[in-house]
Amino acid sequence: MASAPSSVVLQDAGHDRLQIPTLLRHLADAYEKIEFLEAAQTERHNQARAIAAAKYVLHGPAVQSGSQGETSSQQLSPTEMESAFVKAREEYHKQETELQAARARIATMESTIAELQRESTRLSAYEQAAREHHRLRQDAEIRITALAQELDAARNALSHERERRNHLEKENEFLRNVNVHAEENLEAAKLQVQLDEERRIQAELRRELEVFQTNAKNSLNAVKTTLHKRTSSQSTLGARRSLTLLQDKLGMPPPPVPDVKVIIPEHRLADFKALPPVVPDALESDLKVTLDRDFLRIHVGGSIQPLVVNIQHRKDIGLRCNIGRFLCVNRDQNAWCPSEPGQHGYAFVGLGTERHTFLQEEEWPLFIGLPKEGSGRLKVMYMGRYKVVRVPGLSVEEWKDMPSTFKRRYVQTTIERDNTHSLSKKKETVEAMYDSGELFVPCIRLQCVGFDEVFHKLLVTTWKAERELHSANTDQSISAPGSSSHKRRRSMPNEEEGQARRRRTLTMPQ
Repeated sequence: MASAPSSVVLQDAGHDRLQIPTLLRHLADAYEKIEFLEAAQTERHNQARAIAAAKYVLHGPAVQSGSQGETSSQQLSPTEMESAFVKAREEYHKQETELQAARARIATMESTIAELQRESTRLSAYEQAAREHHRLRQDAEIRITALAQELDAARNALSHERERRNHLEKENEFLRNVNVHAEENLEAAKLQVQLDEERRIQAELRRELEVFQTNAKNSLNAVKTTLHKRTSSQSTLGARRSLTLLQDKLGMPPPPVPDVKVIIPEHRLADFKALPPVVPDALESDLKVTLDRDFLRIHVGGSIQPLVVNIQHRKDIGLRCNIGRFLCVNRDQNAWCPSEPGQHGYAFVGLGTERHTFLQEEEWPLFIGLPKEGSGRLKVMYMGRYKVVRVPGLSVEEWKDMPSTFKRRYVQTTIERDNTHSLSKKKETVEAMYDSGELFVPCIRLQCVGFDEVFHKLLVTTWKAERELHSANTDQSISAPGSSSHKRRRSMPNEEEGQARRRRTLTMPQ
């Protein structure tokens, strides 16, 4: 029983404990019966003694008086007394046997009772162990419940702590953003103050410049009169160069260069009819602002020479707007290129090493190089973001419809871009090859898909700020005292050489 499970032991123990009262009642009944049998045996024993005494009297010496013997013989006969004695002895033996059987049962019951008492003791121990086990189990369950509650409380506290931490992080992020915004506003306010001060200074300088320009124009008219009187061609050329430099110094616009408009064929325009228009959200005056390639190199990155510009080291505006590359197509060599920001068009790109470009559709920022005006630098204008892909080149009919000025420039570019050295160096021969279809003009399609307002605004704002600063510095240098006319005349050839070098650099084909 010690090895049985606690539930089975408790069940058996309960069953045996229910039998103990029944056994005790049987034991009490047995004791009563034994007492009754002992009383009956005592009575029978007394009867047997009486019979024995009577038998002794009958068979023994006749010591009693005649009257007594006579009376006894009259009361009980010897045969009856013998029979009664035999019955009494049988009854005695029977009672003795029953008494022994009862004593045996009593011994058995006492043994059973002792065994039951021992079993009851063991069951009591088991019950006590079971109660202790139950108590420990209840204690364990209570402890587990308490630990579970503590764990839930800890989890809730951890969740609240995480929420509080996230809230604090959001507050910190908000405060950081507010701080950054405040710093930007403060910086903008400082810049605005500086700009207002510079504008005030520039206004004063402009007023002084107007007076100076009036005097300079009078001097310029005198120089023109002197130039007309000279007959030497060399002197005339030097005077014209001096006139050009003086016009640049005074900010006078050079004579405009005529721009021949070319109509794109209808079957080419059909590619753009189903496309939605792109209308830039900017001022008309800002859209017309032109920059130069050196400005793009300084503030965006890349080189000033190639048509396809891949920026290795991005500069301030390039970093802020994530500009890693751009196209710069010259209008004088690409008659079908867009003329306004947001317009679609074509470009004739694919000579030399560029023949393997744009085989797959790609998205590029596009600048258009405008025709040079006088001796100034090449100007470029931002057009937008364009999807660029190579399309079939110009047919012979499309080539023949091009203006003669464009054909001459493109033939010259073809000869310069011939990296295989397989073409003739004669322009007439190369132009004849285009006329016959032996050569064709490669073409890429320029589809406008957007206009980067932030990028354009940064370009225009930075360009205007630099122009204003440059104008202020120029005004200060012109109005600065202590500069002799002899020194200015000596600096003219150097400036002339610098202008010539810049012209040679900027007139390289794109």
